[in-house]
Amino acid sequence: MPNTTKAEAVILDDGNFVIRDGSNPSTIYWQSFDYPTDTWLPGAKLGINKHTGQVQRLISWKNSEDPAPGMFSLGIDPNGSNQFFIEWNRSHRYWSSGSWNGQTFSSVPEMRLNYIFNYKYVSNENESYFTYSMNNTSILSRFGIGVHGQIQQLGWLEGPWRWFPSWAQPNDKAGVYGLCGGFGVYGVLHENSSSYCECLKGFKPLVQNEWSSGCVRKSPLQCQNMSSVGKEDGFLKMSDLALPANSKTYQKVSAGRCRLDCIENCSCMAYAYNNNNGCHLWEGDLIDLQKSGVADGRAGAEIYIRLAASEPELQIGNGSTRTGGIVKWKLRTALAVAIPTTLITLGLFMYFRCLCKGKLTRKGHDIMLFDFDTNPGSTNNESSSAWKLWSSNKASDLMDPTLGDPPSTSMLLRYINIGLLCVQESPADRPTMSDVISMIVNEHVALPEPKHPAFVAVRNVAEPGSMMSSAGVPSTNNVTITAIDGR
Repeated sequence: MPNTTKAEAVILDDGNFVIRDGSNPSTIYWQSFDYPTDTWLPGAKLGINKHTGQVQRLISWKNSEDPAPGMFSLGIDPNGSNQFFIEWNRSHRYWSSGSWNGQTFSSVPEMRLNYIFNYKYVSNENESYFTYSMNNTSILSRFGIGVHGQIQQLGWLEGPWRWFPSWAQPNDKAGVYGLCGGFGVYGVLHENSSSYCECLKGFKPLVQNEWSSGCVRKSPLQCQNMSSVGKEDGFLKMSDLALPANSKTYQKVSAGRCRLDCIENCSCMAYAYNNNNGCHLWEGDLIDLQKSGVADGRAGAEIYIRLAASEPELQIGNGSTRTGGIVKWKLRTALAVAIPTTLITLGLFMYFRCLCKGKLTRKGHDIMLFDFDTNPGSTNNESSSAWKLWSSNKASDLMDPTLGDPPSTSMLLRYINIGLLCVQESPADRPTMSDVISMIVNEHVALPEPKHPAFVAVRNVAEPGSMMSSAGVPSTNNVTITAIDGR
C-alpha cells in the first residue's frame, strides 16, 4: 500500500471486512474473506493458492468462549481432488464430503444446488476453491465449524432471533475424532453435566470445561522418576472401551510377552491382546477413546491402561486392587510352581516303580517317557522348549495369561527359575518343597542358575526285567534311566 494512499477499513454488506483505497474503493489491500476463522460466509472462498501455497480453511474456536484456534479444521484436498476434509489437529482426517459432481457432494446430499444455495467449484492455474452464494439475498445464512468438530449450515430465524442449524456433519458426535482429547472418553451424558466426556480413572481435565485439551495424570508415573525407587506402575483393566487407533501391532507374540513389552517401555500407555489380532501397544496420549456402546462400528474389547503406582484405582489382571493383586499373583504363581512339581515328582516315582517291576514293559513296543525339555502348554499348539526360551532370554514367553500382570519382570523370571530347578537331572540339584516355599517367600535371596533339565527319550524295551540286568547295565539301547533315589 503506497504511503500517500488514504486507506479506510470497512465492513461490507456481505460481512467481508476490508482495508481499501479511500479514493478508489475497488482497490482492496486486505480482506477478511482471505483469512476465514470458524465461519464461511456467502461469497467467501475455501481453497488453496497454487502459487503461494496459502490455504483458506475454517478452524474451530478453542472453546465456546475462546476464539483462539482450536483442534478442528475444514479445508479442501491439497492434492487437487474436489472434496472437503475435516481434520483433527491439522493432521488426522476423520470426515470427507466426497467428490463434487457439479450438483452435490457424494457424502453430503444437504450441500447441493437448490433454490436457496448456489455452490460452485473453481480450479485454474492460479487457485482451486469452493464458494457459494444465496439465490435469495434476503435470507441470512452462514457455514461454520463448531468446537465439537462438526460442520453446520445455519440460518437466521427472526422470530426467536437466533441461528438455527439445518444440518450437521458428521451427523453424530461419535464420528468426531478426538472429541474428548487425550485420555478423555466419549460416552453417555452424565447427570449434573452437559458434557459427554469424562477422564479415565487416574486422570483429570487439563482445563475445566475444555475437553479438546484432554486429560492429564493425577500422579506421575514411577517409571518416569529416575531419581527414586518405589512401587512399579500397573494397569487398569477396562472392558467397555472401543480400541483406539494408531497402535503398534505384533502378531507373533504371546499374551505374557505383550504385557511385559508394555511394562518395560515407559512410553507405552496401554496394551491389549487377543488370539485373533495379537498384541496391540499404544505409546503417547490415548486419543479417541469411546464407550463401546456409542463407538461407530467398533466393538468393545479388553484394554489395560497404564496408571501411576500411587493411584488407588490401579488394578491388575482380573480387576483386583494392586496390593491384593500382588498377593494373589504370588499365591497363584506359587501354586503353579508347587503343584506341577509335586505331581511330576510323584509321577516319576510311580512310573519307575512300575517300570522296575516290569508292569510297563512290552516286547517290541516303543514307550514315550517324560520329556522335561518341552512345554506342553504352548498357546500355539506347538511344543516349545522351556529351556531354549530360558537360555535365549525369552523365558517371559512361558507366562500363562490367566496369571495376570506380574508385579515385576524379575519376579516372573524368578518363578520360572524355581520351576527349572525342580526338574534338574540330579536329585541333589533339585530343591525340596520346603526349599521351594522359602525361595518364593524370600524374594531377595539369590537362586542357583539352573542346568539343562532332565530328559528321557523314546526307547525300545526288549524284555521284562532286562533293563536292570545282573551286570548292572540299566538299558538295552545305551539310554540311561535315572534310578529312583530318595532324598
